[in-house]
Amino acid sequence: MKELKGILPAIVTPLDKSGDFDPEAMRKIIHHQLQAGVHGFYVCGGTGEGLLPTVEERQAVLETVLDEVRNRVLVIAHVGALQTADTLSWRNTPAGPALTPLPHCRPRTSSNRTRRPLSGTKRRWQRRRAFLYSCTTCLNAPA
Repeated sequence: MKELKGILPAIVTPLDKSGDFDPEAMRKIIHHQLQAGVHGFYVCGGTGEGLLPTVEERQAVLETVLDEVRNRVLVIAHVGALQTADTLSWRNTPAGPALTPLPHCRPRTSSNRTRRPLSGTKRRWQRRRAFLYSCTTCLNAPA
């Protein structure tokens, strides 16, 4: 895996006039950022529409970025979702990007319904390059 260092912008996901992902605009953004000297990209996080697109739409974004980057820099893809099954569907993504499988902002809950499925996440992702994190300010919990 490429080293996690330098500038890795959380990149936007460009949309066309109908609200669909615009792969050509994404390629232009990636090309411009690479020319500016970035060391990688964080894809599909909150800046890149986050949890709003479907898994298929997010996969199209990631595939476009990986194709344009051509393994020159690190790509980290946010794959967390509010539905555990959607998050786990990324486990078999071809090697290339590092993944962040936890939702970046989960609703605060006292129920185990949210916590239980995510409790085994580290074990489920052991063979993947995964960064596990949680935005504790969204949970209103201490770090």
